[in-house]
Amino acid sequence: MSPRPVKQIRLLCVLACACCTVPASSFAAAQPLSQAAENAKTITGKVVDSAGRPLPGVTVKLHTQTDMQSNTDASGSFSFHAAGNGPFQITAELRGKRASTLTVPQIPSTPITLVLAEASSAKSPGDDMGFSDAPNFTVAGVTDWTAVGGHGSDATLRTSEDLARTTAALHAMERTNGGDREAEQRLQKAVQAAPKSYAANLALGEYYLHTSNYTQAEKTLQVASTAGSGQPEVEYDLALACRGLRDIPSAKAHIARALKSADRADYHRLAGELDEASGDPFSAVRQMAQAAQLDPSEANYFTWGSELLLHRAILQAGQIFARGAALHPASARLRTGWGSALFSEARYEEAAQRLCEASDLQPNEPEPYLALGKADGASPVPLPGVLERLERFLKLQPRNPHASYLLATALLRRGDPATSERAQTLLQQTVILDPKYAEAYLELGKIAATKKNVTETIHLYQEAIQSDPELGEAHFRLAVLYERTGKPAEAKQERAQHEAIEQKRAEQTEQERRSVKQFLVVLQETPNLK
Repeated sequence: MSPRPVKQIRLLCVLACACCTVPASSFAAAQPLSQAAENAKTITGKVVDSAGRPLPGVTVKLHTQTDMQSNTDASGSFSFHAAGNGPFQITAELRGKRASTLTVPQIPSTPITLVLAEASSAKSPGDDMGFSDAPNFTVAGVTDWTAVGGHGSDATLRTSEDLARTTAALHAMERTNGGDREAEQRLQKAVQAAPKSYAANLALGEYYLHTSNYTQAEKTLQVASTAGSGQPEVEYDLALACRGLRDIPSAKAHIARALKSADRADYHRLAGELDEASGDPFSAVRQMAQAAQLDPSEANYFTWGSELLLHRAILQAGQIFARGAALHPASARLRTGWGSALFSEARYEEAAQRLCEASDLQPNEPEPYLALGKADGASPVPLPGVLERLERFLKLQPRNPHASYLLATALLRRGDPATSERAQTLLQQTVILDPKYAEAYLELGKIAATKKNVTETIHLYQEAIQSDPELGEAHFRLAVLYERTGKPAEAKQERAQHEAIEQKRAEQTEQERRSVKQFLVVLQETPNLK
């Protein structure tokens, strides 16, 4: 996974379309124009607080070839007559608020919006979380995973672990678009015209970050850092670039410098992600909690909940995902995480409900369906609402082999003879779409076995093994079939392979569980209000 949120995550500085035209009176605050200003283009915008209320009297600075300064009017509006094609850096400052900075490669075609959040102050955890009740737990440390058992069967436990990893991998849903060659050339020309310009190098470096060109991003941002004397924004970007280059120590050094200069939520979140990557989950979860307290954004709640779930603080992860989903009801991945946590609590029907809701929110995304299929397959009984969602998945993505496979196995699990033929057809469709889909061959072999078609069953189990030699169940079933058909030598060989695979799998699972530290959670007592 290459989790690389850049501009999408920086919610305090966003380009936004204004819902009304900026009044002409707002232009009065701009700096005196030069004789060439008549030919200059205008940058307009508005400064608001975290609740969207306009902020008058904010100092707004435009950094370009010639720095300019303005103050917002009563409606929070500002404007500049800017010469040149960019890039431009715009900073808004107001006493009692955290400064907000936005770098744009060219003059925006629509007004921009800068959001100023409250400056950090001494607060108790949870004051800024958007809920009247702060979390009633504290992560006090870590212990070995093996010190605490799970619930249910080992298969259910493995599914819980798999769902936790699947949830964490949903960081990949923060997708970026490809680069615009014309924009890149424009930014490069700006750097060529002013090689030591902070704004020009920062804009080009962030473009490279956006396109995952981490080598060029790091090189260009280093120039910006020198020119800007280590501004926190460029240190944050350098941390992202170094993480992309898998240089975690350097990334941690850059984000530490950024945090010394500015107490911002996205800085804390990145610091937490880097702590997790370097094997320090205790520091990671504290940073992620701080990020959510400073800014209760969807991304911050998701990152915090995922960290708790990954390290088996299941009840607490569910609490954070639930609160995040209440704040951000359109977030599919928060509901996916919530459902995964509920599954780990053995609350299977509630888990299915949350996962179904996630798929309803993003019907074209495969991730919620995959989580739903895993949960349904491992729960003690078939889960409600699953078939309808998997039918939709197949309808929307008929060429996706996972869609046909998940629906087929869900139908087989429900044991309705009226749908068995359709399930078989779906499995056959799966292996046509993906000839290496081992699990589909295995299920087809089971169907053939029920029809007493020995030759076909052996062939399908062999196809499954050829597609995935580590599929232990296929070896086991083939061994049983060989024993029943009088082939003891072949049966012995398949049993030996099955036992070796299962032993290897058990050792790997044990190693993985030992490598994942479990959080020690202390519940905070609620005062008696009698």
